[in-house]
Amino acid sequence: MESERIMRVARQVNAWGLGSLAAALLTSLEPVAFLGAQTLYMFSPLLEPFAPQQSVTDWAQILEDPVALNDLTTHLMETA
Repeated sequence: MESERIMRVARQVNAWGLGSLAAALLTSLEPVAFLGAQTLYMFSPLLEPFAPQQSVTDWAQILEDPVALNDLTTHLMETA
């Protein structure tokens, strides 16, 4: 399940052509990723017109899990 979420998010980021940039940002902002996840949860109702709820939830769940965040960053670096 977790790997499916990571692959789904990685496909989105790579489709936008932001794989390298996202990997760099995730690496440098890793210490505050948990705060980013909480912010996404808090503002998810406001983000609904711009992004599907599942996408916001996927991002938040990855950001709050250090192992998943590391897996996503590694995957983005490999595929970018």
